[in-house]
Amino acid sequence: METVGLGLYFEDLPVGRQFRTIGRTVTEADITNFVNATGMVEVLFTNTEFLAHKSDIKGRPAPGALVYCLPRASSSSPRCSTPASPSSIWN
Repeated sequence: METVGLGLYFEDLPVGRQFRTIGRTVTEADITNFVNATGMVEVLFTNTEFLAHKSDIKGRPAPGALVYCLPRASSSSPRCSTPASPSSIWN
């Protein structure tokens, strides 16, 4: 399977194409920046004392929306400066 990580144009992706992206570790800074940028200020993402003492979840959880965004970020690059129009996505 091909490995990508330098970016692709949307038009270069035929339906059904499969590839592997480069590895990426989600860090504390990634989670903090994402939570701040999106306004997801729920206790689960902002209060480490709550997580340590009152939550069944131990450690720092990543928001589902962040997890959803990672594959898209892994297959893009600065050369993809203009997003595809919605009509080209669904056609």
